[in-house]
This record gives sequence, structure tokens and C-alpha cells, in this order.
Amino acid sequence: MELATLREPIRLNLFLADFAQVYGGKLFVYGGGICALVQATPASIHNVAICGSIVIPWGEMNREHLLRIELFDEDYAPVMIGTPRGTEPMLVEARIHASLPPRLPRGSSLPLPFAIQCSLQLDPGIFHFRMTLDGVERPESRITVTVLGPPTVEGRNVEPRPSPPPFS
Repeated sequence: MELATLREPIRLNLFLADFAQVYGGKLFVYGGGICALVQATPASIHNVAICGSIVIPWGEMNREHLLRIELFDEDYAPVMIGTPRGTEPMLVEARIHASLPPRLPRGSSLPLPFAIQCSLQLDPGIFHFRMTLDGVERPESRITVTVLGPPTVEGRNVEPRPSPPPFS
């Protein structure tokens, strides 16, 4: 096998979902592909999953890699969130290490799925999630999501309707 095929780049796949979980090496997704969030009321909290996979080629296995996911506003300023240490930029950092499994054919790639559940309180606007691996950003590692304000009628907020009673 040519050395060039063993040095293919790491591929990143990133998207938002209502919920995601990794179990048994598989990514289970509910409500995937979110590109807009709607506030039910002002200051709504949005529960989302940042999820996807990192496809590690043969030549990049048995090495440690630094994964970073950051959130920026429409002006590309970091979004600040409250933490136990005070207000800080929204940032997820993880060190990943893909080991060569036994019997993996030479030249194979290995997908590493991930899911990170977040509760975010965002004002209406446009936001950008950016994922980097070892400090490198790729075009497929950015998601833009629009947060829409609560529905209004003639400038007034519309209160969400209560759910109807269950059928008897």
C-alpha cells in the first residue's frame, strides 16, 4: 500500500440534534440536523446535542489528538456562559486517542462517534459552533444555527398553549 494512502487527513463530521448518545461504538441520534431553534419564551433554555464522528485514518492512529468545540455569535465573538469558575467562553475540550484494534486491515480508517449534551440559554441571533482538531479547522467542522425569538402577534409575545388532555 502506498504511504500517501496511509497519510490521508482526519475527517470531521459535526451536526446538532435534539438528543444524541454513543453506545457500543454507535451514534444514536434523535432530531438530528438542527439549523434553527425557537424560543418558547424569552430566556428559554435549549437542550441540544453537539454530535458527529471523527474518522481517524490508519496513519493517525496511536496518537493523541486535541478536540475543541467553541461557540461564537454572529460577529464571531466567543459566547460567554456561566460556570462554577465565573463567566467563560463556551468551550468543550477533549483529548482523544484512537488505538489500532486487533485485525484491523492495514490502511483502514476508524470512526469515533461522539455526543455532547448541552443546555444553552441564547438570545435571538445567529451562532456558529466550530470544531478544531489539533488546532486545525476544516470546512465541514462548522455549524451555523439561528435562534428565533418567541412568536409574537402585533408586537406581543404569544403564550404557548397548554397541551390538550390525553384521550380517555
